[in-house]
Amino acid sequence: MKYSLAYNGDLELIHKTEELEDIEYYYGTVSKNPVGSGRPVHQMSFIGHDNIAQAIEAAHKYNKKFNVLMNAACLSNQEYTSEKRNEISDFLRWLTQIGVDMVTIANPYIIDMCRSKYPELKISVSSFALVDSVESAKYYDRLGVSEITVRNGIERNYRLLEKMQKAVSCDLQIMVNQTCLYKCPLQQYHNCVISHKSQSSADNNEIDYCMLQCILMKYKDTTQIIKSTWCRPEDIHIAESVGICRGKITDRNKSTEWLERAARAYCTRSCEGNLLEILNVNQVVNKNSPNIISKSMDSGIHNFALMKSLMGLDMSIDSKALDSLGEHFLNSNCSMKNCDECNYCAEMARKAVHSDPLNAKRIAVIEDYLKKDMMR
Repeated sequence: MKYSLAYNGDLELIHKTEELEDIEYYYGTVSKNPVGSGRPVHQMSFIGHDNIAQAIEAAHKYNKKFNVLMNAACLSNQEYTSEKRNEISDFLRWLTQIGVDMVTIANPYIIDMCRSKYPELKISVSSFALVDSVESAKYYDRLGVSEITVRNGIERNYRLLEKMQKAVSCDLQIMVNQTCLYKCPLQQYHNCVISHKSQSSADNNEIDYCMLQCILMKYKDTTQIIKSTWCRPEDIHIAESVGICRGKITDRNKSTEWLERAARAYCTRSCEGNLLEILNVNQVVNKNSPNIISKSMDSGIHNFALMKSLMGLDMSIDSKALDSLGEHFLNSNCSMKNCDECNYCAEMARKAVHSDPLNAKRIAVIEDYLKKDMMR
């Protein structure tokens, strides 16, 4: 498995992980680009053009590559105006000049535009494009893309992934440590919401409704965390057995220490102890935890203390208690099952997930916040 590792704006991350041979790409973007990306600007460290140019240079120094994100799911149809098309074209031209190796795009129109104007640029289709079938994968493959990151939610549907990979010449990529809800009903809406938030650096500091709902569901029902389609480092060989050899390690809002730990776990295929130390679940174990947003963001978010308090849920997952997990999903067709009748994930949650009793009070804080927000 070759990995793409999230770049949080800290060049030290590249220096600290350069010896990890399985890290092939770093991925990130400038805070202000004409398309936007998949994360709100105000929830990220500010990254300028110079920083990305330096990151690309650092990656190349270690014989690694860099992928720049321009993968917002929605541009409010601005891509059809000559002004926005010129902005996008200028940005793509600049990327070629600084030696970027790949760009990630979700918008089919912009993918086609990029292939026509800058055929030398490799394209990775974003998970925001919601590719979750053989036919949709074949469509993008015909456009000449190099890679497709599949839709969140099918990462454990190994037989589907096998059929998709066999049907295309490009590589399929799975997110290995993302914890989106299985078959998340909020996914398309959330993709659009955060895409628009990524296109403005205005004082837009409200808490993310979808994210809080997601956190509530996971912590009120810990089965949801087990059902979410991440892959244990020890189970990477299962994805490889069906032809999937590219993995994406999230998230760009994590600290350098956190990202380095996650990268080492996946490259060594081993996670000792608490699996949540490498899975992208929004949580704060204590005030000094590196588990959440990069410390450099603190001064840039007016309600940072509120965000941390709302997400301050303490939980752990015993990785070794899940040794049968990967094999189960290899041989199981979850899309044809009723989770309430199967109960496999519920049993795994009882064995492996440990939750702080105080979480009940913390959950009440989130529910109260949402209730007041609805009544404003």
